[in-house]
Amino acid sequence: MKPNLILGCGSIAFFLLVSSSSLQADVLDNWTTNQVSTNYFGLDCVVYGSNRYVAYGEYSDYGVILTSEDGKDWILRSNGGGLSGSGLSFSISLVYTGGRFFALGGFGASAVSADGINWTVFSHGWVLSGAAFGAGEYVAVGSGSGILTSANGVAWTASANFNCSDIAYGAGSFVAIGNNNGITYTSPDGFTWDQQSIPGGSHVSFFNGKFIVPFGNGTNLISTYGDDWTPQKTGLTNALGKVTYANGLFLATAGGHLATSTDGINWVQYPQALPGNSLRGQYVATDGARLVTVGGVYTNSGFPNYYSGYTYYSDVFAAVRMTNSSPVQVALSGLVGRSYQIQSADVLMAETNNWKTNTTLQLPSNPYVWTDLTATNSQRFYRTVLLP
Repeated sequence: MKPNLILGCGSIAFFLLVSSSSLQADVLDNWTTNQVSTNYFGLDCVVYGSNRYVAYGEYSDYGVILTSEDGKDWILRSNGGGLSGSGLSFSISLVYTGGRFFALGGFGASAVSADGINWTVFSHGWVLSGAAFGAGEYVAVGSGSGILTSANGVAWTASANFNCSDIAYGAGSFVAIGNNNGITYTSPDGFTWDQQSIPGGSHVSFFNGKFIVPFGNGTNLISTYGDDWTPQKTGLTNALGKVTYANGLFLATAGGHLATSTDGINWVQYPQALPGNSLRGQYVATDGARLVTVGGVYTNSGFPNYYSGYTYYSDVFAAVRMTNSSPVQVALSGLVGRSYQIQSADVLMAETNNWKTNTTLQLPSNPYVWTDLTATNSQRFYRTVLLP
């Protein structure tokens, strides 16, 4: 008898008994679509922080902010429009840094929140597009507003007049980058700045000891301290979007697909196209178990009816299937570099946990085929568990 298969996902596994030939799904194959507005607002940005998802969108000149605890159910938290509106401007960028969410809006009205639920709108220059925290200061950059500093994320003071598109903090320094104009500005404190040269790029991130600037198709610029940049091939054809980091992996979009890396140098691109169509460049967020993206469809049906807005969430980052080979093989699909367990049981017992861990591994490829050399012709059940 061919061993049967159990699908299990997450740190608390759930199970579905299937035949060995019926389970073919790969990780990121299945997405659930939620329509969160009808002829109202679209969504452009989503991040995860403080144990919740936050999404930022727009209609007309106004911004809207929603939150979700699980990426599935969403609650409207701030609406910029109307007589009783918050005044928040339409979405330019959304950043989580230094324990604060920053909804960076056009027309000089952005908002800050410590929990994603309660928001304070603040005024500034024309457009902000990036923010970072370091050396006890929040620093924001943009076009027309230059570089701003703040001790609390609400009251801001002009630090310099450089127009920049993004900023990151790491290795004791802020690095602000121009909009693909070959210039960066570095500062130890957010107040005094030195101009540097860079081959190009408009986004900058710092994680695990590396500043990363996506430079072009198949290339990133890497720096340890933000003052000397080395081109590095990513192994991909597409250019990366802004790099983020979660659960031991660097993440970015690449030509509408998810790309991940364990070291920030060598990248893997997943074959499934991501849903969502943000006007600000495709955003992805994760709580460690699944991805969330956002988007909107323009309706042009009159004020204030502009968009239908959507959120999308993936299945959990774990899928297993049998290969119909002998000896018995289990194909595990997940995120390359994440840790998984493959477990088996010869008898399913509801009253006890009789699952045996066959192997614990950092996924080396997607999919990865594991051979069970101990399997016989008797019945055996399998599951996979995504580890933190």
